[in-house]
Amino acid sequence: MRELDVKIDELKAKAGRATDAVKAEFARDMETLDRQKAVLAQKMEAVKASSASGWNDVKAGANSAMDSVKQTYETAKARFQ
Repeated sequence: MRELDVKIDELKAKAGRATDAVKAEFARDMETLDRQKAVLAQKMEAVKASSASGWNDVKAGANSAMDSVKQTYETAKARFQ
């Protein structure tokens, strides 16, 4: 997650030099990403608190949340390539 945060900070620096239209799209992407990161943080807390029997369900939810975060990051990144 920290590695992704560094990459997001790099994108934010690039966004500062972008056109207004790209900045607006990027801002929407970042709002979505913030919501998805919050969900991921909740899922990661659930992983920490899960029992052995519930591990697979919790793990699947955390993996799905991480996939969503990565996909949104890639969408935002594509705006600058």
